[in-house]
Amino acid sequence: MAFPRWFIDDVLARTSLVEVVGRRVAYDRRRSNPARRDFWACCPFHDEATPSFHVEEDKKLYHCFGCGKSGSAITFLEETEGLTREEAVKRLAEGAGLALPTPRQSAGARAEADARAALATVMERAATLYAGELWGPRGAAARSYLERRGLSRPLAEAFGLGLAPDAWSHLHDALTRGGTPPGVLEAAGLVRPRRSGSGFVDLFRNRLIVPIHDMRGKVIAFGGRALDPAEKAKYINSPETPLFHKGEVLFNLHRAGPHARRSGRLIVVEGYMDVIALARAGLPEAVAPLGTALTAAQGKRLFQIAREVVLMFDGDAAGRAAAARALATLLPDLGAQTRIRVARLPDGQDPDDVVRAHGPQAIAEVLAAAEPLVEALWTNALGAVDIADPQGRQTLEARLTEEVGTIREPGLRHQFLAEFRARVRALT
Repeated sequence: MAFPRWFIDDVLARTSLVEVVGRRVAYDRRRSNPARRDFWACCPFHDEATPSFHVEEDKKLYHCFGCGKSGSAITFLEETEGLTREEAVKRLAEGAGLALPTPRQSAGARAEADARAALATVMERAATLYAGELWGPRGAAARSYLERRGLSRPLAEAFGLGLAPDAWSHLHDALTRGGTPPGVLEAAGLVRPRRSGSGFVDLFRNRLIVPIHDMRGKVIAFGGRALDPAEKAKYINSPETPLFHKGEVLFNLHRAGPHARRSGRLIVVEGYMDVIALARAGLPEAVAPLGTALTAAQGKRLFQIAREVVLMFDGDAAGRAAAARALATLLPDLGAQTRIRVARLPDGQDPDDVVRAHGPQAIAEVLAAAEPLVEALWTNALGAVDIADPQGRQTLEARLTEEVGTIREPGLRHQFLAEFRARVRALT
């Protein structure tokens, strides 16, 4: 089956070339620049000691300056796995969650692809406008906020931070003057209809803006942190759009992925400011869900990229409860070659608090002391029962049996069950 050009373009646009190539090569840390999505490695097509294989995520192209091999994610699969062009497209489409087109679907799918492209374009324009505002005359208060949090300009620029000014329709007016239809802005989740009268108002106003990216590094949504302390909604995110499904996206995964493949670890925190704080502390492999509990889709994605997942949630009751829910979400996909640990933060503190108050070394110590999964489950369960009471011990065993019973891998499930049964028996 020959796929239409528009479908191939859509597949390539939704595929992370860095991720596809990264399954076959180890990127050179000294020459690669993840912030610019520019990577170097030793060529997989010929023997060499010095990296000459260049991967440019933004261009979706690779090129070896040694042997001359070049191409896209499709040609890479053709060359490395012996797939036909159609097989390679199917493989990538499956990974991107795209259904293969039928002749009847082609016209409608083309229109959908065009609509998505229009949304992607307007999101990039919005990100550029927000970033300009942060470093312009109206950004003084937002820049002071960044300084108070210890965030430098280079770090803020690396994350693409911006400012939504304290105005009702600043973004709307600027982008419509540039030719963007208001309906596209609404579909992108950037504006909403006025509650009274006609026209639109900006969704984000007087907020520090945090761009949210897909695995290709393309902006698909925004988070907004209120700059007015009296604002009831401290954080808001873009609504669901054709580009953004928050239960499937992890903030910063496109940057953290290459680091995680080298370190073998991803750190999951509660929010994007925690991710940025850990980056400031020299830990670029941190990600965060977006205002919701960790989902099964997000959990699967974590294990696809890293062998170890470390949960570092806030050191309060809500954070501990969120960590317990995240453990329950991750357990079914745990395998013999993967690990989960839980990093316990001081009472009442989040990762950003620890970094600002005590510096990078303190957060490194928290990570080093992270509990293995078996200890984390045991600690959580012990805190909920009275082990001096037989019924409490029965409840303890039942809870642990239920939790680890969700592990799909039979041998691993058996080992955890045996461990916890032995521990409960030792309490009597």
